[in-house]
Amino acid sequence: MALPQRVIVTGAAQGIGRAVALHVASPGVHLAVWDVKRDGVEETAKLCHEKGAAARAWTVDVGDADAIEAAVSAFERASGARIPMGRIGRPEDIAAVVAFLLSDDAGYMTGQSVAANGGAIMVP
Repeated sequence: MALPQRVIVTGAAQGIGRAVALHVASPGVHLAVWDVKRDGVEETAKLCHEKGAAARAWTVDVGDADAIEAAVSAFERASGARIPMGRIGRPEDIAAVVAFLLSDDAGYMTGQSVAANGGAIMVP
């Protein structure tokens, strides 16, 4: 499976977030690693650089919508990325999909994969 060329990983200062960042870090990948822990996220970016990724650390609080929008805009400028819907997904976007799947309107759906990603990844 080919990895996306541009990736944002949250919680990247340690644990699962760092592991995900290191797993996708490779030559040709533009990687934004986000966390509120500056030292940890900078270390993650350094480790990702060593694996060949164009990685950059951002101190971002994902609980702050304005900080997220600013970081996404900065990443778009730095990496040439384009966000298809013009914004990053919000929790409410996923909640709406879940509500639909739980409703009678989805009563005839079975065995489906639903990609709620704003068009970032188009699956045939």
